Amino acid sequence: MSWGTLLWLGVSVLVGIGAAVWSYARLPVRVPRAWLYTLGTLRAASVAALIFLLAEPLYTRLIQQEAPPLVVLLADNSKSLFWGGQLTLPDYRAALAQLATELRKAGFEVRRYSFDRGLKPADSLKGDGDVSWLSYAIQEVLEREPQATALLVVSDGQETGERTASVPARVPIWTIATGPLAPPQDAAIEEVLLPPWVSEGQPIQLEVRVRPSALPSTLTLTWAGGRHQVPVAPQQNRVVLSLPSWPKGLHRFVLTLSAAGDPNPSNNTREEAVWVRPMRPRIYLWAGEITADVAFLRRVLERIGPVQVIAARKPTGYTYPPDSIVWRERALHVLYNFPARAEDLPWARQIAQENLFFFVVAGATLEIDTLFWSMAGWQKPSLLRAHPVPRGPVIYLHQEGLRPTAQTLDIGWGQPVAYRYFQGNRLVAGLMGEGWWALRAFPDLTRQWDSLVTALLGQGLAFQEARLTFFPERNRVLQGEVVHWQGWLPPGTTLRIGQQFVPLQSSSEGFYQAFWQADSVGTFLYTLLQGEKVLFTGLLTVEAPARELARLGRDTLYLRYLAALTAGQAYNWEDWPTLPTRLREAFPPRRLVSSRREVLPFHEWQVWLVVLLTLFSLEWLLRRYVGLY
Repeated sequence: MSWGTLLWLGVSVLVGIGAAVWSYARLPVRVPRAWLYTLGTLRAASVAALIFLLAEPLYTRLIQQEAPPLVVLLADNSKSLFWGGQLTLPDYRAALAQLATELRKAGFEVRRYSFDRGLKPADSLKGDGDVSWLSYAIQEVLEREPQATALLVVSDGQETGERTASVPARVPIWTIATGPLAPPQDAAIEEVLLPPWVSEGQPIQLEVRVRPSALPSTLTLTWAGGRHQVPVAPQQNRVVLSLPSWPKGLHRFVLTLSAAGDPNPSNNTREEAVWVRPMRPRIYLWAGEITADVAFLRRVLERIGPVQVIAARKPTGYTYPPDSIVWRERALHVLYNFPARAEDLPWARQIAQENLFFFVVAGATLEIDTLFWSMAGWQKPSLLRAHPVPRGPVIYLHQEGLRPTAQTLDIGWGQPVAYRYFQGNRLVAGLMGEGWWALRAFPDLTRQWDSLVTALLGQGLAFQEARLTFFPERNRVLQGEVVHWQGWLPPGTTLRIGQQFVPLQSSSEGFYQAFWQADSVGTFLYTLLQGEKVLFTGLLTVEAPARELARLGRDTLYLRYLAALTAGQAYNWEDWPTLPTRLREAFPPRRLVSSRREVLPFHEWQVWLVVLLTLFSLEWLLRRYVGLY
């Protein structure tokens, strides 16, 4: 019952008592006191009820439906779980069925699914999946089961294939690491670190990270017209090569790791490419503060050209005198959280006014100088918000504040992380946040980030040379993706990828778009032509999705990350019999399925009519009985 209804009830009672006192306080005849109280009570109840009903009172009630907590069991169906025979499919099925039974006995409602190339019914568990879309399956199953109390993921944590997604954090994920233990003798190429381009005449520094193995192996580098072999000792995890300078142009090469008795040779070959360009720019890195991000960014910049750091000293000054900069030289200016002080403002504005292109990292100092940031493509400051990267850490991004004409870039992390802004004769590119150093423990994410930064800087060089802003969203994509170009071009320009011409679509005067399906794996040169004149040549790398069995063993690091991200827990396959008890301790025995509030009349009018007639009739009869008319 609402407060208004209760207040009206109180008023009705007071009026009823007043009517009773007024009616029986002074009577012309003497009536026994007991009869006065009885008649007064009847009069008060009758009048109070009548007045209370005049307002048509309502009352509300809360109806809640409860059920046992829902646990969703999501089981991996990929081949990698059963490599080596340590876990067999019948044992896997039997254990999952027994786990579901024990969970039901513990008071949970259980719904089962499996996954490989997407979400599948539990009875399709055959152990024949050729990919493992782990994060995508988690997102899909939580969309299908929004009432889930907890999600149990049984997997080796090896995510393969071309589909990934952001993992929702609203439901606790309890992970169970299963599958084979990593073979100690599995030699593999983990990562290849090389500059996106080198200048003509510059030696090529190449670093290959290999999986430490008990086997001696040989790393072979093969390119057109040459071959180079390097021995790899047991337990060695990196090989550094210094190759002689190559002539300008695109150069493809193949890396092969050979080891006698390798149980899994499917992860021993990598194809890469390097682009030799006729120039090597000088880079000025302006840092408003010294953080780990500066070192992480400098690591990428040094692959492009020599870097001079100009960092703010406390309380005043810089680590390198800005007065010594030759502003007319061809250079790239990269600003990290700069400007951060009042004395930084003239330098930041000079960079924006005298350069055709500059690169910014928009962190916590976005509100320092609205004029500079307006030239950099921001119309208002905004707060940094935490964003969890799929299969990675949390970074901090600005999610609003850019000008409407700025083009944002999402490299598959579920949130734009970079942007390009073109206005007049100036191009600006940048990153929309900070905290990038946290990517250092995730090689795949680091490689994507490096590719993004170097691609944006390469586009800045192209703009300085040819005033072009027509670039792909990403320079490194997966096979099957559609690559999207957009930007301003002079009239009569054509786009050629390899030997194929791609049609350009004009959406406004001078602004064009193009779409190209990346069906083949490899490196492709794309060229912008105006008649016979080459305006720009770029490099596009199409990678094959991560293959099943490319990496064996349990990726407990990623599984623990999923659990920590969602306030869940991580266990090994051998611990699954204890899970029902631990789940019962962690979650309440009932869950709220639905809750609704109903508003109803205080009672049916027929009942109140009978009550009122009864009260008035009884009072009238008693008055007649005592001689009152």
